[in-house]
Amino acid sequence: MNSPFCLKIEAVYGAGRGVALKLKLGRVWGRIRIVQGHILILGRSGSGKSNTARVIAQEASRRVPVLLLDWSGEHAVLSGFRRLAPGDGFSLNIFERAGMEDSDHVDVLVDLFDATFHLTPPQLYMLRTAVKNALARGARGVGDLLEAVEELPVRSYYDHETKMALVRRLTPLAEGRAGRALKGGGWDPAELFRGNFVVDLSVFRSIYAKRLYTLLVLKLLYDHALLRGMRDQIAHMTLVEEAWNVVPYRRLHDEPSIGERLFAELRKYGECLVAIAQNPSEIAWSLSNNAEILIIHSMLAREVEVLGLTELREVISRLKRGEAVVVERGRIRRIRVRRYVPHPAHA
Repeated sequence: MNSPFCLKIEAVYGAGRGVALKLKLGRVWGRIRIVQGHILILGRSGSGKSNTARVIAQEASRRVPVLLLDWSGEHAVLSGFRRLAPGDGFSLNIFERAGMEDSDHVDVLVDLFDATFHLTPPQLYMLRTAVKNALARGARGVGDLLEAVEELPVRSYYDHETKMALVRRLTPLAEGRAGRALKGGGWDPAELFRGNFVVDLSVFRSIYAKRLYTLLVLKLLYDHALLRGMRDQIAHMTLVEEAWNVVPYRRLHDEPSIGERLFAELRKYGECLVAIAQNPSEIAWSLSNNAEILIIHSMLAREVEVLGLTELREVISRLKRGEAVVVERGRIRRIRVRRYVPHPAHA
């Protein structure tokens, strides 16, 4: 194990296909090269993972556009980034089609709501019917979907209870800030992926609104990536805080969530997703298995064992704030991440 060094990002430009980001660990001779793939940042509360996310976002933004989905509102001061507050002049149309076939679009929307609320099979069936009806009428927001649900006929008491369950879940998303944030208008979604932005999700009081908005942004990111085409190097970076909300733990025989599927697909299109979470036991195992780079701050020993790094459990559990272990294709480095300092022009 090497002594702690600073974490810095470099980039090597490809031939019009994006860039190959590198992690340069100070005086360490080796460099960690990220040509394709994702990064997973783990660590208990207060271990320094938010600072690591800021450093990565700041350095990467000099080479590629970067988007940060900020669940807690702590990254609003990030230098060179524009803060976007959903519902305050920034809104996305949840029914944005992006060239999809109607049936595919319906399935994706139903998956988004299912991942947000964990709906029952009868609720999913009824929601799918309502989404189809809402799309046929040119729906723009959750209010239009709620209206389509309320118009569905019921044939039994059980149908009525299923319908009311959907109404109770959708109503808060059709009102107030959430309703404004999900209606679209005046904002081209593609612009979100051409510059450096922090989407401040802390403006939402509801965890369901935060979760749905995060999933919607990832879905729009995937739509944009399809238009961009496959890339053999990195063209854009997205950082996702509280990743367990969008790629939660699942049992081996369970179907992957839409968030997990988006993570798996986006790497082929030049997207570097940075997932930030406290514990590996809370997120889908595919994230740690398939991550190009793991940056592990202090964690409990039992959480280290979840990653299959039993030999490092004592080292990782005793890391100080700001220290981390980096694992990349079997190579291990112990580092001290530099403190984030705003650029002078933005301080």
